[in-house]
Amino acid sequence: MDKKVIFKTKFGSHLYGTNTPNSDLDYKGIFMESLDNIVLNRASKTMFENVENKNESGRNTNEAVDCEWIELRKFIDDCIGGQTYALDMLFSGSNKELGIEIANDIWFDIVRNRDKLLSKDVKPYIGYCRQQATKYGLKGSRLGELIRLLEWLKTLPPQSQLIEHIDLFVQSEFVWREQKEILVGGKPLKQDFLVVLEKRFPINLIVKRMIESLDSIFAKYGSRAKEAEQNNGIDWKAISHAFRCMFQLKELAQTGQIVFPLKDAEFLKEVKMGKIDWKICNEQLYELMEETIKDVEFSNMLPDKVDREFWDKWIINKYL
Repeated sequence: MDKKVIFKTKFGSHLYGTNTPNSDLDYKGIFMESLDNIVLNRASKTMFENVENKNESGRNTNEAVDCEWIELRKFIDDCIGGQTYALDMLFSGSNKELGIEIANDIWFDIVRNRDKLLSKDVKPYIGYCRQQATKYGLKGSRLGELIRLLEWLKTLPPQSQLIEHIDLFVQSEFVWREQKEILVGGKPLKQDFLVVLEKRFPINLIVKRMIESLDSIFAKYGSRAKEAEQNNGIDWKAISHAFRCMFQLKELAQTGQIVFPLKDAEFLKEVKMGKIDWKICNEQLYELMEETIKDVEFSNMLPDKVDREFWDKWIINKYL
């Protein structure tokens, strides 16, 4: 690699402490582009190195090695944006036992100032877990809200518009009204929507069309929720990642740091292997998610916003 290497560490399960004998080896690294490439618009944001080792079925074995390299400016931006991978790297420290292979003075300077990269704006963490909630009908409440909305809509004149009745509907965590700016003919225009399980519907839509759309969602959603109740069709690896993100975010909100390997690693392995009953898992993840969101909101360890001015000056200083 002909770029200036800043940092390289083991990543994924080997960092979290959730690796099994079948886990392949992942690395992440940070590199610094040359000023020439930046000025000439030839700079790379990410690069990949792969050492494949596939079995007879075509899947990578535990001897496969992947490394994703992230350019320094992108890494700082992703930390500021609360991207999960970036915060994981930020707290992977400099302990050789954790698999740190390369760490130079620039990396140690980042670590010394990492408190200035933290904030309560961690939407990617929370967004990932909410995505899992939507996918598997977490706690059943989402499916219940969909049923409630459908039953209400079916009492209304089918050719009427939502806007005629929208004020009569009781909003909830999963169904709400919002205004969003959209482009119409190249000009910005504010439009009202009814949001149902993160899907937007314009409120001038006729009731009949709304029911048809929601019936289609219900057919897929109901089947998925039923499968989940029977422990079928669940991506246990994704669920374990959702738990992991919440554990890490909760620790960050309470202590201002994330310690690796994770203290909940054994529990995460159990989830990953599908050894915990889905109904129990379902309830625990929902409660953990709600607790963690409150922990972040009321955290005394995390500022509201990142010190962006500091990092702008820091980046300029490193590249010039």
